[in-house]
Amino acid sequence: STQMLVLWDDSYFERLWCNYELSVHAKTAESPRAMQLVPMWISLWTLSWISLYTILNFLCIGQKAPPLDLDSRRSLFSSMVGSNFVP
Repeated sequence: STQMLVLWDDSYFERLWCNYELSVHAKTAESPRAMQLVPMWISLWTLSWISLYTILNFLCIGQKAPPLDLDSRRSLFSSMVGSNFVP
């Protein structure tokens, strides 16, 4: 393949096969940007936020949203944020 995505953790570089795989891809890749190293915690963090967002959306289903006031930017912002927000 032309690109490589590596989800690494603290023990990733302790395994000989992982070092070999990275070195072969680095040698044969067309561009230095063909390899992307992503820490493992980022994918778990993203999955956690997506899950939380999905759960919150399911909890809000059926609730009536207040109408948006499109006359001015300030009233649009206050109708989106809520009437309790004071800048």
